[in-house]
Amino acid sequence: MRKKTDTWRIKDLLKEVPVHTADLREEKETDELLRKVKPRTIFHLAAHGTYPYQQYDEREIMETNILCTFNLMMSAMKFGFDVFVNTGTSSEYGINQKPMKERDLLKPITAYGVSKSWATLYGTYFAFIKKAPIVTLRLFGVYGFYESRGRLIPNIILSIINGEKLMLNKPWFKRDFVFIEDVVDAYILAARRPTSGLVLNIGSGKQTSIKEVFSFLRNIMKVDLEPVWNKSRTDSADSNRRIADIKLAGKELGWKPKTGLDEGLRKTADWFRKNKHLYRHA
Repeated sequence: MRKKTDTWRIKDLLKEVPVHTADLREEKETDELLRKVKPRTIFHLAAHGTYPYQQYDEREIMETNILCTFNLMMSAMKFGFDVFVNTGTSSEYGINQKPMKERDLLKPITAYGVSKSWATLYGTYFAFIKKAPIVTLRLFGVYGFYESRGRLIPNIILSIINGEKLMLNKPWFKRDFVFIEDVVDAYILAARRPTSGLVLNIGSGKQTSIKEVFSFLRNIMKVDLEPVWNKSRTDSADSNRRIADIKLAGKELGWKPKTGLDEGLRKTADWFRKNKHLYRHA
């Protein structure tokens, strides 16, 4: 991790696991890290631009998502590894109203989507040229425990818990929400069954609108609350609908999501109730 990394999610674990500090944008630091650690399985989740407040710093997005990935893959090849699981995003597809398939032409319409598309394509190129066991999991709307405030679901839950005014954007926006425990399962399976150059969608295969998510949580948390909706159609360029075709992940990994949205939201709401103290700084 970088020196400035906020470790609030893993604070309790820091005394129990080895922690190494390195800036993956720096080739020498990356080489030294992998020379020292010699990881056999690499899960690459470092990214910048996943949150709206980060999306204005395009230089940071490109340096983190492109340069870090490049350096990490090059160093991994120098020192050897068994599997490299790269993390992609549904933002690589851009605007697409139909279920998104891995073979679809990528048309990203944000700097973040462009940078992650490059990382995915470089991983598949590297896997092909070097016969390297690099797999990319292209994540859709991951939600669940420890999610940062400012995202849709934590925003709703914490506003309800704290009795705060709730403002939400675009009730008709639809996303493919997938529970964090199912995503972790996908990473484990990908590490156990590496196929060089494989790119797999990880989502639920279902669309749910923001208004439907709010209604689920209002019922789960038993509150009589109406948010203030921003119904302006002056949207960003981002797609207002997103859904994953997950057949390939089932075929290649034997993976499918086990947790329905209702169950996942219940688990998430319960977790936030018990851990709301972690968000006092937010």
